[in-house]
Amino acid sequence: MRDKNFNFEEFHKYTAIYEEARTKDINESNNFWKLVKYVQMQHGKDEDKAKNDMLVRDFLKKYRLDLIEIPEEFKDLDGNDALPLKGRKADQRKRVLTRTDKSLLEYDVWRSFDRQMIAPTPQARACCKLMIAPALLKKAFGRPDKTEYGFAVSGQYDFEDSNLDLYRLIDYKATQFYYGLNRPDEFYYTEKNMKKPERKRVKKWPTIDEFWKSDEPKMFRLMACDHADWRKFKRWFLKHLKSIENSDFDYDEECMRLHGE
Repeated sequence: MRDKNFNFEEFHKYTAIYEEARTKDINESNNFWKLVKYVQMQHGKDEDKAKNDMLVRDFLKKYRLDLIEIPEEFKDLDGNDALPLKGRKADQRKRVLTRTDKSLLEYDVWRSFDRQMIAPTPQARACCKLMIAPALLKKAFGRPDKTEYGFAVSGQYDFEDSNLDLYRLIDYKATQFYYGLNRPDEFYYTEKNMKKPERKRVKKWPTIDEFWKSDEPKMFRLMACDHADWRKFKRWFLKHLKSIENSDFDYDEECMRLHGE
């Protein structure tokens, strides 16, 4: 059996590959120093005109001319036939648009009471977490629905969009409904507790009523059904909250005005 030959100089393609790379390197090197010489000539004549020359302008954006010295072997090159530096080639491949479209044209969302997504536990995978003031959420979409998630969740909102995708927004372990009644103040200001980082400290929790009246942003979990465009829903949702924030609109009052008791 013939032994393998690892001598690259005897490999029949090695010489051709090396020569091609060497020639390319020489040409790029010559062109660079031609360009340096051209920029020096133009910059020395008239600086104002040189700024309007694209070759000079692009070169000076990338290099400092005062720090460049042309080596002896390149001083005889003619700078008049210099070529611009090669940048990154534009991608000629066909652009494939993603499924998510940032336009909200003809897109709408409403609270859904007859259709709800299937999420058996509040620990179900969330698309994202949103910091929202509960009072603003209640103002924009009314009182939250009762939940079947037990003590971990104090209320939930179910939404449906114009694509018939379903979403659910819940709070998670944010009230006394989960943690129980607060203890006396002395319990929370002990030396041992205050030495802990703030996120690890034992702290007081609001009641359900205090939580939903709060103007301080709280963490909410957003869940969505499979294949739902939750990023578009999130854009619409935050845009709607922003439009409601400084207005006199109140969801519950508007429902009472339109539909009565």
